[in-house]
Amino acid sequence: MPAGHPDPSNGLDQMGARKLSSLLSHKRAMLYFVQPSTRTFISFLNACHILGFKISEIRGTTTSSEVKGESQEDTIRTFASYVDLIIIRHPEAGFAEKNRLDSESKQTAGGCH
Repeated sequence: MPAGHPDPSNGLDQMGARKLSSLLSHKRAMLYFVQPSTRTFISFLNACHILGFKISEIRGTTTSSEVKGESQEDTIRTFASYVDLIIIRHPEAGFAEKNRLDSESKQTAGGCH
C-alpha cells in the first residue's frame, strides 16, 4: 500500500468509511451540471456517495422544463423542494451565487470555468 493511503483491509478504516457513509444518509443532494465536465461531475458524485447522500442528477437541460421555457432560476427553485443540497456546474459566472437559496435548510454550491 502506498505511503499516505489507508489500508482498506484495516478494520479502523472500514469503520471510518461506514461512519462517513452514514453521516448524511438522511439527506438528498442534486448534481445540476449543465456545463460539460466529466471529471468534476464524477468527483462530486463520489464525494456524495462517500458521505451517504441520496443523489439525483441533471446533466444538461434537454430533458427539463427549461425546454418549454421555464427559467433556470425557476428550475433551481423547484429542485430545491426535492433535495437538501444542490451542487451546480454552470457556464455562467456567478450563477450559483445568484441563485443561492434564502432558506437556511437549503444550500447551493457551484462553480463554472
